[in-house]
Amino acid sequence: NAEPVRDFKFPGKVQALDRVELSFEVSGKLIDIAIKEGQRVKKGAVIAKIDPANYQSQLAAKRAQVNQAKAEVDRYANLLKERVVAKSTFDVKQRNYEVAVSNLNIARKAVNDTILRASFSGIIGKRFVDNYQVIHAKEPIVSLQRTSAIELVVNTPENIMRKKTADSSLKISAEFVNYPGERFPLKIKEYAVEADPQTQTYRVILTMPMPQDKTILDGMTATVFLEVENPNSAKIEVPVQSVFYDENGQAYVWKVNVDFQVSRHPVTVGDMMDGGKITIKTGLASGDRIITAGVQNLTEGTKVREFTGTMGE
Repeated sequence: NAEPVRDFKFPGKVQALDRVELSFEVSGKLIDIAIKEGQRVKKGAVIAKIDPANYQSQLAAKRAQVNQAKAEVDRYANLLKERVVAKSTFDVKQRNYEVAVSNLNIARKAVNDTILRASFSGIIGKRFVDNYQVIHAKEPIVSLQRTSAIELVVNTPENIMRKKTADSSLKISAEFVNYPGERFPLKIKEYAVEADPQTQTYRVILTMPMPQDKTILDGMTATVFLEVENPNSAKIEVPVQSVFYDENGQAYVWKVNVDFQVSRHPVTVGDMMDGGKITIKTGLASGDRIITAGVQNLTEGTKVREFTGTMGE
């Protein structure tokens, strides 16, 4: 006998709903990175630090230059009032001061940039460097992914895509390698309408909330299960006249037991078929014997004989 549902299994790969690689804006020697892969962090949390000594020295030098330039501006402002210097000479000193202030702001930012912080709350996916390495600006330090939800990508054959189009109530779940034996329900987010020209499969993106007590990271593998109706289980066909209904519209058939006594059994009917047949979705199994004529004349427990002749004889 066929099972009413079948599990189709496909390999899947996790992709974070929102994933970024965090990097420093400045270069230098890494002096502090205590963060671990899989660790949850809050927005603004310190991820790593670069030795700030050189940048602090540059900041002090730029601050001194600003003070010197400001003193020059003040002095030349007084000389301008006394008409000792030309306005153009004062303007040069003023521009020098503005440049010095701009350079001071750049140096101040460079010192702040020696501390790398989480740009949003999430999970550390991968750590790319070790402590005490010399780091270049823009070099990835860690990957950070959001914890609100994750996506899985699978590639499915055409017959599964047809089933999805016809029946949006597919049961889909995933089992991750880190959590064997535990299935997590999934929903279809989007799917390709054209097959990959080489594999002839369709790319499907599934989504699920991030479990609070689990760590599922970008790039992890999973087995995706699609629970679909087995078409072979829905092919029990009976003559239309063997089905009768009560006042509430519930369908029934008369089953015949080994003692040739009949009993009423509820069934769920499906589609009408050719030849005066109707499919039975639930309530009958392969091998069940039923009454196919005169169903309105029977009562519970009626004893019948098996008819082996031809109708009309």
